[in-house]
Amino acid sequence: MTVRPTSLGGAALAAAAGFVGLWFAWQATQGTGVTDSRASHASRGADVAPAPTPDAALIERLRREAEQREVERRERSGPDIAGLVAVGKSPQGLYEYEKDLGNGVKLRLVLIPAGTFMMGSPESEQGRESGESPPHPVSVPSFLMGKYEVTQGEWQAVMGGNPAHFRHAGVDAPVERVNWDECRDFCDRIGLRLPTEAEWEYACRAGTTTAIYTGHLTIQGDMNGPELDNIAWYGGNSGVTYMGAWDSFPWREKQHERARGGTHPIGQKMPNAWGLYDTLGNVREWCEDALAERRIHLGYTVLTSRDGVAHVFRGGSWGDRARHVRAAYDGLYFEALWLHTLGFRVALSPARP
Repeated sequence: MTVRPTSLGGAALAAAAGFVGLWFAWQATQGTGVTDSRASHASRGADVAPAPTPDAALIERLRREAEQREVERRERSGPDIAGLVAVGKSPQGLYEYEKDLGNGVKLRLVLIPAGTFMMGSPESEQGRESGESPPHPVSVPSFLMGKYEVTQGEWQAVMGGNPAHFRHAGVDAPVERVNWDECRDFCDRIGLRLPTEAEWEYACRAGTTTAIYTGHLTIQGDMNGPELDNIAWYGGNSGVTYMGAWDSFPWREKQHERARGGTHPIGQKMPNAWGLYDTLGNVREWCEDALAERRIHLGYTVLTSRDGVAHVFRGGSWGDRARHVRAAYDGLYFEALWLHTLGFRVALSPARP
């Protein structure tokens, strides 16, 4: 007797597939029931196995790793300072920050380390003036200083106009023809301030004790100082041609127009050891100190009174003789006075714990 294999027809296959589907559905129902039963059991107050306790050692390790990442971040970019954005270290190794002035314009500042320096000039310094004596030690807390002089573009972004005489020099040239009150107004609007005279000289020197931050200054014929050529725009290299009594006071606008020359875009000359540009030359820079404050306080204490009628300027300008482009040189102007040679840079005291 021969047995022949029987092939399943379509109906048989469909029935088999249906059986398999029913079996999987039943299995799913059984799982749901178990889960629901456990949930119901827990809702009736029965004991439930506690959640696993986190490993204390693991938590401590994660905390330490997070702290280390924060330390590394601050080491790379600098401590947090309200209102400023940390941008990392400069080539000179100091932390730099930016102040957003709007419309893509950003002002750069450098965090200057605290320290003590000898303010003023020794009697042996060529070109010195009597008001720079006697040299005396001054301690300066850490503060932020503008990396560059405030430019025409930065002024316009904040104040909405451009008072500069040398507008043809471009938006990256320092703003000038701004008086002390106007500079204070600019600073107030962006939460910054003018540097004190002590801060200015300390930052300009950047750890040096000589007439200029690259060494000694040799004055030739009162106008020229060859050592200034690489670090400053001044009367000896900015194209000035004198055709009148330059030092007469008050300076008249026609005298400036008769003296060819002018400002140059910031950052073209060699910076000092702390990465600050144009502290010497380009434009003279307003400081916070008033006449009375400066004469009364030999130690140049940080003061912010507006009671004085005359305020200090520093740094020399594109139109100055070499003897006026030294770290210790200072002068005074009435706070309402503006000149083609006079601008400023900003400062800020970081909040302290």
